[in-house]
Amino acid sequence: MKKLSVICGVFVAVVVAAAAVYRVCPDGFADASSPGAKPTACVVPVLFRSSEAERSGTGRSQPAPLHVEYRVESGAPAWAVGTPRASVTYANAGGGTSQREVLLPWSYDFTAEADQVLYISAQNVNFTSAITVKIFKNGEFLKISESEGDSAIATASGR
Repeated sequence: MKKLSVICGVFVAVVVAAAAVYRVCPDGFADASSPGAKPTACVVPVLFRSSEAERSGTGRSQPAPLHVEYRVESGAPAWAVGTPRASVTYANAGGGTSQREVLLPWSYDFTAEADQVLYISAQNVNFTSAITVKIFKNGEFLKISESEGDSAIATASGR
């Protein structure tokens, strides 16, 4: 029974393809070498998508998600300020924005859509020193920003 359904499916596909070719080229394919024949240009519709198009990026497949990591670091020595803290604002896994006060060093990693905007901003809270923010995408460094001073703010963004 399974063999019969496969044969029927192939038959239907061939009939549909033949009908599509006939509809696009009702005169058939003329042989330009026969006397009085005019070459016929005919475009045959593509019935099945090539997997090569998808692999080359020309298909409509969705891009693979990205692994993203944000890092915030302080240039302040722990003995000088205790544990350094920062107020961070960042684009989160859901594509929204989160804000919180964190102890440094701090990191946040998540899976993002390929076209998602990546953003991290950090302001030092209890120290006067450098603050650094970094963005890594799929394990590779993407952006860095550093600022120094009272209430310094470092911001980095990218795609």
